[in-house]
Amino acid sequence: YTDSLHNPDERRKLARHTDLDFFFELLDFASIRLSNRGKLILILPAALADTLVSISTERGLHCSTEVRISSFEGESVLRKIVTFERRPVESVAVREFVIYAAKGIYSEAYRTALAPYFLAF
Repeated sequence: YTDSLHNPDERRKLARHTDLDFFFELLDFASIRLSNRGKLILILPAALADTLVSISTERGLHCSTEVRISSFEGESVLRKIVTFERRPVESVAVREFVIYAAKGIYSEAYRTALAPYFLAF
């Protein structure tokens, strides 16, 4: 992710980070290849998601949903799940998703979402 992961090891930084050009090309590819009912869904750092949403319309794509993920209620958004479609939308469907109810205790929403994938829930 661009500018979102900080690691002193330059090799790891390079492996984890990517150029914005990649995401511009991804949007361009999706705008050409998506069917009229197709969707491109990405999990991104919040700032990168905002950048892509702001440039998506000039590439023929529209953000239809945005899930704002934060660790705790009231904290800053760390990641966003954004959905892009070809068809314009009147308004973006936005919802919040909080991972922890308290330190070390997963929220009910998190437990419900991940229960099918973990035996611990």
